[in-house]
Amino acid sequence: MKKDDGWFAGGSKKAPSHGLDQAACWVNNPRDMMNLQNALYWNRLLWSNQKAPQSSWDNKNIQSLRTYWGWNEVPLAMDAARNLQYRSAVVIKLPAAICPYSNGGVDTIACLPYGHQENLEGDLTLWVNAKILIPGWDNVAYRPGSYIVFAREWADIGPNYKYVNWQRWFYCENWVSPNRKFQIKYLPKDKTNPYGACYIDHYYSAVASTAQARQEVVV
Repeated sequence: MKKDDGWFAGGSKKAPSHGLDQAACWVNNPRDMMNLQNALYWNRLLWSNQKAPQSSWDNKNIQSLRTYWGWNEVPLAMDAARNLQYRSAVVIKLPAAICPYSNGGVDTIACLPYGHQENLEGDLTLWVNAKILIPGWDNVAYRPGSYIVFAREWADIGPNYKYVNWQRWFYCENWVSPNRKFQIKYLPKDKTNPYGACYIDHYYSAVASTAQARQEVVV
């Protein structure tokens, strides 16, 4: 509850994360936005009262740092935001350092709890129905199309845990959604496919295509 956040009080107290909505300024380009994000994160102990969201940050407990609401707003024309031709890929961003006993550098969607994977399957269904995402290998080159990319966040830990800076790594992996509705396929680069691919397909369509290909090879 905002009334319980106990912030500002004439400037004598720290603020919850949603205080940034009142205090932060607009920027007009992504680079300034990232610089502001970083400055807010590096100085979070100076301004955040850790009440919204409730958190208790400890650099030696990397997962505790995940409970941080940052801030990002950059002005964008509505027609540009709604132009589907600009949608090169759908990014699936994993929670920071999601896998146990890791700083996030080897994170995989397999560490995402089953219920969360079901939620992701539901989100993908909404995007497919809205034609923001169009499954199938034949749609890899189209915009919008079937292209997918995963992102993991890993912690760059300073000496004696003095600081923790987060880095983001884009990658791809194979994944089948919990109810066998979708499949994300990773095709690494090779001599016949110099670009590789990472795309979504309907699960049973992908299985049928693979079975057909195997049958053709046998024949």
